[in-house]
Amino acid sequence: MRRVIRLCAVLLSPVFVASVTNGTQPGRVPRIGYLGTHTAWAGYFRDALAELDYTEGRNVAVDSRVVDQDFARLPSLAAELVGLRADVIFVDSTLAAKAAKQATSTIPIVFTEVGDPIGSGLVASLAKPGGNITGATIMTQDITAKRLELLWETVPRRSRVAILWNPTHPLHTVQLQQAEHAAVQLGFENEAGAGEQRRRGRDGICADRQCGHNHAAHH
Repeated sequence: MRRVIRLCAVLLSPVFVASVTNGTQPGRVPRIGYLGTHTAWAGYFRDALAELDYTEGRNVAVDSRVVDQDFARLPSLAAELVGLRADVIFVDSTLAAKAAKQATSTIPIVFTEVGDPIGSGLVASLAKPGGNITGATIMTQDITAKRLELLWETVPRRSRVAILWNPTHPLHTVQLQQAEHAAVQLGFENEAGAGEQRRRGRDGICADRQCGHNHAAHH
C-alpha cells in the first residue's frame, strides 16, 4: 500500500502545481487536504510528499482528516477540508472520494484505492474522467471473477463458496454481484454473509469450517 500511495502522490503533484499556480495568493503556503480511512496510510502519504521535496511548514501545508473506519464522519470532514480552503484534496478510498466529490465541484480531487470509479459514479470514463476528480483505480471489478477462478483451480473438489462482504460499502455490493455471477458460471454453490467488522468475518469463516461443510471462503 505504501507504494500505491507514493504513486498517487506523484500523480497529485502536477494537479497540485496547476492548482496553486492558478489560485494561490502570493505568500500563502499551498494546502493539501487528506481525507482518509486509515491513519497509517496518511503517514505513508506524508512520507511520499517528503520524497517529492514537499516539506510541511516550508512549501506545503497538509490538513489530515482520518476516520479509521467510522465512515459516517466522512461527509462532515470533507466539508471541513473545503472550509479550510484546500488547494487539492487527496482521498484513499471509494467512500472518501464520494464524500469529497459531494463536498466540492471546484477543488481538484485525487483518489487511490478506488475499485470501480465508473460504477461508483466518480468519473464519466477512465480516459476522460471529467469534473474535478482523477486518480488511480485498483480495478477490482475486473479481478473479482478471476479470484474465484483461481480458487476453483486451486481446490477443484470444492463445491460451495462463502462470500463475506460489507453491506455498508458501495463497492462491496458491486463485487458481491460479480462474485455471485462468477460462482454460478464456475459451478459453485454460493452463500453470501454480511459482516460489519473484519473480526466478525473471521469468525464467520471459522464457524463454516466447524460445521464440517465442503466450503471455500472468498472475500
